[in-house]
Amino acid sequence: MSFMSGAMRNLRRLKLRFNTHIGEKYDNMLAGVEHLINLQDVAGQIGAATESGWRASESAFKEAISKHPRCPNFSVKWVDPLEEEYRHSEKQHQRQERGLLGEIHGVLEKAEDTNKYDDDWLSQNPDLPSSVASCHPKSEKTAEASKHHVLESMLCDESAEPKALDLSLLEDITNNFSDDQEIGRSEFGVLYKGNLQNGSTVVVKKLAIATDDKLFLDGVHGLTSVKHSNIVRFLGYCANTHGNVTKERGKSISVMVQERFMCFEYLCNGNLQMYLTDESCGFDWHTRYRIIKEICQGLHYLHDKRIARLDLTPGNILFDEKMVPKIVDFGYSKFWGEDISRTGLRSLAYMATPEYLDGGAITYKSDIYSLGVVIMQIVTGRNKKDCSNTAGVLENWRNRLKLDMSPGHRSLETCYQQVKVCVEIGMSCMDHNPGNRSTTQHIIHMFDKTEVTEQSIRSDVGSSYLQQMIARSKEIFRLVVAE
Repeated sequence: MSFMSGAMRNLRRLKLRFNTHIGEKYDNMLAGVEHLINLQDVAGQIGAATESGWRASESAFKEAISKHPRCPNFSVKWVDPLEEEYRHSEKQHQRQERGLLGEIHGVLEKAEDTNKYDDDWLSQNPDLPSSVASCHPKSEKTAEASKHHVLESMLCDESAEPKALDLSLLEDITNNFSDDQEIGRSEFGVLYKGNLQNGSTVVVKKLAIATDDKLFLDGVHGLTSVKHSNIVRFLGYCANTHGNVTKERGKSISVMVQERFMCFEYLCNGNLQMYLTDESCGFDWHTRYRIIKEICQGLHYLHDKRIARLDLTPGNILFDEKMVPKIVDFGYSKFWGEDISRTGLRSLAYMATPEYLDGGAITYKSDIYSLGVVIMQIVTGRNKKDCSNTAGVLENWRNRLKLDMSPGHRSLETCYQQVKVCVEIGMSCMDHNPGNRSTTQHIIHMFDKTEVTEQSIRSDVGSSYLQQMIARSKEIFRLVVAE
């Protein structure tokens, strides 16, 4: 695509989207872009099937923009290839005839004071694709509604796959990542509340550590298949790379800035830390037992997917509107390779594990240790890791359970056995030797075994009661006959 002298003088923002093709040359990309004298921002979306195609076109894109005297801001994003409108042979002819790069699908956004020169230039170039030639955008409201619909429809469809999201959408729903929308921070990034037009809410995380596109997209790909009722739902992502131009010794220097964003469902009922209380009050045992089981099921799912959590704490377990616990902030190790423990993150839960303190390797068993700490915190309501007085914990729960034995509750002995199993699991997970810690598979098996035992007890009690009733009926019948 080329621009002539005097073309579109008031154009300030230029958006382009195009496909790359094997063997294609990009030497003349955006030739004459320096003629767009008021250009301030350039955004490109490159549909590339291969990394080499992406790299070649990205390099040419940046080189072309660097020739502009005003050094406009620019961003380049790797997206899925656009659906082709012509057969390959036809498109090849179109490219040769028109001299256009790829099948450029662009939107040229004009300033409010766009004048007749822009329309004159368009009228002189009738062969431009219709998406480029049509420079009069929809109304702002319609455009916003269309953008928001991407996330709104995903929230209504549990089976929808995570999508690549436009930065403009994330900026819009977070009010340009304003402080007012910030809802939390962690070692991994800043959390923003995203408000959609239909009243729904999502969470946008701006990652704290930049990674190259390939590593980020590989990491995202590993998370797209994560779907579990006890794992926060991943909705989409955005990889934005743009240039910031600074002056140094009279020369303009372009610095590449990488921004990485992820979007998740919003969990409205706070985190587990908010609900931790001792045995005498707070959640009853039935609720605590359910939460412990569901957290274990969520972590087992992640480990089964070969995803290490690394920072499992009550603050990273959130509740939805039905008080279902969900693990958040998972899988970030994929974005920084295997050696995340050496990236400078200094407050992760695994750093409290004996093996880390002893200089040993960080493995999935580090997650297990953190899980044990969380289980004991739920059982005792205390944040301390000192669980030496397990006998006292069990006695406290026996006393609480006696008070809670109202109609509809399970038997005292059944609940007490569940407490004992949870304490046993928690202590096993916190073993100093990682090799002695339980696996998530074994933990799930222990819960299943407890459920089977409980059903067996119920069955035995019911059978015994039935036998007693039958024997009593026979005795009454015998006495009646004797009379």
